[in-house]
Amino acid sequence: MLTVEIDPNIEVKADAVLHNLGLSLQDAVRITLEHIVESGQFPLWNEVTKSGEPAHSVYEDSPENHPAFGMWADREDMTDPSAWIRKQRSARRRHLYGAADAV
Repeated sequence: MLTVEIDPNIEVKADAVLHNLGLSLQDAVRITLEHIVESGQFPLWNEVTKSGEPAHSVYEDSPENHPAFGMWADREDMTDPSAWIRKQRSARRRHLYGAADAV
């Protein structure tokens, strides 16, 4: 049996997060170690399924396989993301500096 000492503040926060995933701290440690042993890779914990099994590892999938990939593909105002962000920032710059961007 392995005993791990965890800072009490971190333990309280970890318990709260893991509770929302339906996991105990012990389960999270066990699942993480099993995943590392089986795959040689650390799991991406924001991709944990309700069963407690990691959905995938950071190294196993490409970004195109992430559920958020392409979430703005149908937004006409996002066809040129650089122009969109420039426009968003220009209003803030005008507010701060009182002049339009010299870009």
